[in-house]
Amino acid sequence: MNIPDHIKKSAEEAVASLLPTKSANRYNDEYKKFIKWCNDNTIIEYSEVVLLAYFKTKSETLKASTLWTTYSMLKSTLSIKHNINISKYSKLVAFLKRQNDLYQPKKSQIFTEKQIETFLQTASNEKFLLIKTALIIAISGACRKSELTNLTTDAVQFLEHM
Repeated sequence: MNIPDHIKKSAEEAVASLLPTKSANRYNDEYKKFIKWCNDNTIIEYSEVVLLAYFKTKSETLKASTLWTTYSMLKSTLSIKHNINISKYSKLVAFLKRQNDLYQPKKSQIFTEKQIETFLQTASNEKFLLIKTALIIAISGACRKSELTNLTTDAVQFLEHM
């Protein structure tokens, strides 16, 4: 098929933008790990059997939630780079679901309102003033982790004048 170069370039740009912008590096890193594993095991053709073996190996060291994340990243990259749709691999999906059944998630510990109030009232300001300030700003501002991390003293001084 004779396709003009500018059309090919436009299509390549479209394909390059298919991965999520913020996490494209993570997707590509996961893809590279899979390709390296395939090369180490002299695999040249990707199939459900190959992916089952890969995920079986990964399941020995990774939690079920991480396996699903890896699956999602590989699903996208293999589709883009090799035109392979692994979502049709029913045995692979069943294997990942079985890993979910065996997984016992850890419940995150959270502070109660009373514990936060006690901390704010009783903890020493000399030692915990920064933590208290961050806690108050995080709760009252409903900050995301990144917003709290990027908070500057200029922003805090601005709030004093309100």
